[in-house]
Amino acid sequence: MVVLVVIDQDSPRSSRTAEVLGNYGAKVYEALNRQQTDTVMAREGRIDAIFTVPEMGPERISKIKSSYNCPVFIVGEISPKEIPDLRKAGADDLLITVDPLPANFFEKFGLSVGQEVAATPEDQVPKFLDRSNRHAESGFSEEVIPSYKPARPQSDFSLNVQTEPNPETYQRMPQSPPSKHAIGAGLTGRGRGHAPEEFNPNYDHEKHDQEWQHAERESAREESMYFATPGKQLNKVILIGSVKGGEGKSTLTAQLGSLLGRKGFSPLGIDCDANGNLARLIGEKSIHSTTEFGVDKSRNPQQLESMLVNYRKVKEFRVLPSSIDGFDPITWGVVKPCIDSFMPLYPLMLLDLSEGYTPTFDQVAQHYATDILILTSPDVHRLERTVAMGKKLLGRGINPKNVTFVVNKVKKESDYQTIRSPLIKEGFNVVYLPFHQELADATTLDFKPIVLSDPKSNYAKSFRKLVTEVLKIKMTSGEQEMDIEKKPAGKKKKRKRSKGSISINYLPCLGCERSSYAKI
Repeated sequence: MVVLVVIDQDSPRSSRTAEVLGNYGAKVYEALNRQQTDTVMAREGRIDAIFTVPEMGPERISKIKSSYNCPVFIVGEISPKEIPDLRKAGADDLLITVDPLPANFFEKFGLSVGQEVAATPEDQVPKFLDRSNRHAESGFSEEVIPSYKPARPQSDFSLNVQTEPNPETYQRMPQSPPSKHAIGAGLTGRGRGHAPEEFNPNYDHEKHDQEWQHAERESAREESMYFATPGKQLNKVILIGSVKGGEGKSTLTAQLGSLLGRKGFSPLGIDCDANGNLARLIGEKSIHSTTEFGVDKSRNPQQLESMLVNYRKVKEFRVLPSSIDGFDPITWGVVKPCIDSFMPLYPLMLLDLSEGYTPTFDQVAQHYATDILILTSPDVHRLERTVAMGKKLLGRGINPKNVTFVVNKVKKESDYQTIRSPLIKEGFNVVYLPFHQELADATTLDFKPIVLSDPKSNYAKSFRKLVTEVLKIKMTSGEQEMDIEKKPAGKKKKRKRSKGSISINYLPCLGCERSSYAKI
């Protein structure tokens, strides 16, 4: 299913709409103008549905409808006075919501395809009006949903909503493979099917979900062990995120992949950020991208391998680039099949996600990640957002022992301690990576894996500590010294430390009080 979201620059809900649509399995494009819309049409040959916002106005909506001959849906806060004009303009459906949009708003829309939804600040439970006759020929559902149940895996990707939706919480997306008609009844055909167990009032949904997820994970682990590439076996999916953009996610992913590749592992880096630069960072050109997994297509191992680029300095480190032109969003509907496809081939995966706590981040954290690294800066102004992101993870049932906040580019120990203390109280691991001038001066054209090129630096030592003690990846002493030049025999001299800098001989123990240190 191909969906186009026509974006209004003054309406941030457009991007949110695109993301949620993608999370439900649609192939989503975004466009700002007619030229970009025509580009999508030429590339795909058809567009199944167009979503836009009321700010576009009836005249432009009418032109969109006549030009592309497909359903046009309005997503946004619409006043009763606007409805007649929008109807005349040819809008197929109106989704009237509060602003800002609830995090689970599209689950309601998935249930209401072919009907009108109204949600007010006083009553966020949508009231569905039966408008099925108008859309019967298009295959829309004729069902009026009188009540709602919690989201859970279902037989044909039908959607449920919570009785009391919480705007602060993202709903867990259904985990069954997306059908061709991914949004409710679909936009091109019928197919709403509830699982038979749903009609049993005594059915334990929570227990079923847990058993189902456990079985899926165990199956994936067995396959990854059987199909694993030669070299060391290590079943890990490491999620790398950040509180805000520019914290150094891609740099850390590249450093980590370079180190592990040199040490005999075969890590795969997957760039899940639409504006990511992981491939450019290691000096490789993107030919294929993560977004290609938005198309339902089976691929054999040879085809999967052909999509990857190799880092020329560390050939064991392979990367799947992000969106080639930055035009296609990378959503959960793209990331899930991508992980599932490569997991049997690469039991060690590094996922470089976009900034913030997005629905994709939430899904990967809950269903795939064995370790979560979140980068932040030693900036007191980031403290509130950093703590909030940690609490969000706790609220989703994530074990804090699997989450590590990495305070990057630290120049003064006092700055690091300001960020560290509140996170330690919540039970999270907290480590730092010292500031390194070469990394600060580097560009995407001259990236250097500092952990290999400058192994005696404070940065490299802290980084190896992160790998061995936080990620629990064992490297023998011989391997650790592989890149370090042998010191000449003789009496060791004590190096003087400048005032205000961080000691390289000590790194704060994870989860310990400030006074407790562990010697490297």
